[in-house]
Amino acid sequence: MKTATDELILYKRYKDETAVFLKCLKAVRSDPGKQPIHRLRVEIKKMRALFYLFEKLFPSEFERKKMIGPVRKIFKLGGKIRELQVNVYCLKQYRPSARLLSAYASFVKKQEQKHRVRLRKAISKFEPGALKRTQDLVRICCAGLTEPLLKRAGVALIRSELKAVEKLLSGRTPAPAMHQIRIHLKRVGPVILLLQEMEPNKQLGDLQELIRTTGILIGNWHDEVVLLDSLLEFSRLSRFKETGNQGKVRNARVIHQWIQKIKTKNRGVYPVVKKGLAQIVQAVQSPRATALR
Repeated sequence: MKTATDELILYKRYKDETAVFLKCLKAVRSDPGKQPIHRLRVEIKKMRALFYLFEKLFPSEFERKKMIGPVRKIFKLGGKIRELQVNVYCLKQYRPSARLLSAYASFVKKQEQKHRVRLRKAISKFEPGALKRTQDLVRICCAGLTEPLLKRAGVALIRSELKAVEKLLSGRTPAPAMHQIRIHLKRVGPVILLLQEMEPNKQLGDLQELIRTTGILIGNWHDEVVLLDSLLEFSRLSRFKETGNQGKVRNARVIHQWIQKIKTKNRGVYPVVKKGLAQIVQAVQSPRATALR
């Protein structure tokens, strides 16, 4: 059975998300700090997940890559700045000397300033009308949408993304696989939330919590991987104000020790994450998972 509320729920969600996105964009324009950029990227990820759902529901009307195009550059540049901001925080747990931390923070700040200039330029070129046009298209398409059809599309998307996770788990390259798995899980979360709003379900709620906790572990792993890449570049490009070669050798040795600690830590994270991901896949495959049929 279809009601006015049923057919507009997806449209309302997209409309709400775009409104929050524009608010976050305004905040970043005035203050491209750690939290404003983080919130902006979270909203873009939610919008992107909805675009995947639109593509399943209305394949002839929607082309996901074209829809996300207007915000893609903002998302990527925001990600670069976000990673640089997190790097210094992550490095502090390895207790670097004040001098080396200051040198690394200065190195990061120069990169961050460069990306901030590019982000401001991308934001100034952004045309909100592109989102309004997509919003109007969503409203028109959703006018004929039934609740059962929306649920089937949502469940199909969840199963498809988690099937991709299962396939990646069988591979032998943890780092690239973990990055791709993180992307697949990000697509699933907003869709589960949408289905939960329509009809709360314990199975979906449990799956959502599994994805959330495992996603936190993968997010922490990702931060360390980004820090590792940054330290390698820092080690290659930086020149320390030391007298003689002894100080330079000492600095290189300390940075090498940081890098080895990060590699060791990440090797320990993967088995824990793999266990959480296996639980997610099992939850979907279970005969008792009637909400995902």
